[in-house]
Amino acid sequence: MDLAMRGKLVPQDPNDEPASVLLEKIKAEKAELIKEKKIKKTKPLPPITDDEKPFDIPDSWEWVRLGDVLSLENGAIRRGPFGSSLKKAYFVPKSKNTYKVYEQGNAIHKSIDYGSYYISPQKFEELKSFAIRPKDVIISGAGTIGKTYILPDNAPEGVINQALIRVRLNNSLITNEYFLLAFQQKVGLLNKRAKGTAIKNMFSISHMKNDLVWALPPLS
Repeated sequence: MDLAMRGKLVPQDPNDEPASVLLEKIKAEKAELIKEKKIKKTKPLPPITDDEKPFDIPDSWEWVRLGDVLSLENGAIRRGPFGSSLKKAYFVPKSKNTYKVYEQGNAIHKSIDYGSYYISPQKFEELKSFAIRPKDVIISGAGTIGKTYILPDNAPEGVINQALIRVRLNNSLITNEYFLLAFQQKVGLLNKRAKGTAIKNMFSISHMKNDLVWALPPLS
């Protein structure tokens, strides 16, 4: 696995479109969306220093931050709402008109069936920025942290709670499956080296977007 994440497990295909070319295309697409006011302009990500690159990668690969590979939409990475926004008093019995509340147990157990909390259509409308959709990645960010799950096509509509982080990737740059492998490698390394709150700090949205560095291969 370590060799695979370094691009050393199999020969690289010189005919693959380099990751740098894809990144430039996405950069231009993002600029156009900002110009059309379809998404908000965000603060530029800090440049990646040589000290942040833990190993050499093939010429067709690129070093990126998580913020570079997020979906081109506002709120592509979000932590669940504050507890006061989603108290048990807001939960209602399940019916055909209710919306599921996803908990970190859904990420830990890798299941859409875990949990029995639901909210009304009115509450869902209030919390729509925390809504999930198929192919979103959810990450447990409290208690048992760093567990991941890709929501399947049949995931019920709903919202994440305060213990989850939702990551929506740009799949024209990176597959969800590759992201999970790279992310779990990061979590594993941190778990080995962590002292005190290092792991918990990793799960701040700002840190995840701006500080986590990934080796990005050509999509193919």
